[in-house]
Amino acid sequence: MRKIAYWFSLLMIFLIPWESMFELPGLGTASQLIGMVVLGIWAFSVTRRGGMHKLTIFHASVALFFLWNLTSILWSFDQEASFERGIAHLRLFGMMVLIWDLYDSSALMLNGF
Repeated sequence: MRKIAYWFSLLMIFLIPWESMFELPGLGTASQLIGMVVLGIWAFSVTRRGGMHKLTIFHASVALFFLWNLTSILWSFDQEASFERGIAHLRLFGMMVLIWDLYDSSALMLNGF
């Protein structure tokens, strides 16, 4: 499962620069759709493996930064836009953790599975 998540993550990363070109009606962009698939496969592999790599203080500080941005909903003039930005930050955090766990060696990044 980890190998499948790795290859789908490469596809997701490849599609990110062309995000606005591949809009799927009702589903969002192709990279978002592939990202959700990768996240599901990765989450399944993490539960099957029994855990993931330990997160660092960097991950905690990024999470706190995103949570602080999400609290801006409380005083924002445009709460809907703030909420959408918070969801975008949540997606970025998920992608960061996914990449942190999947790409765990330089050999994997250079040669693949």
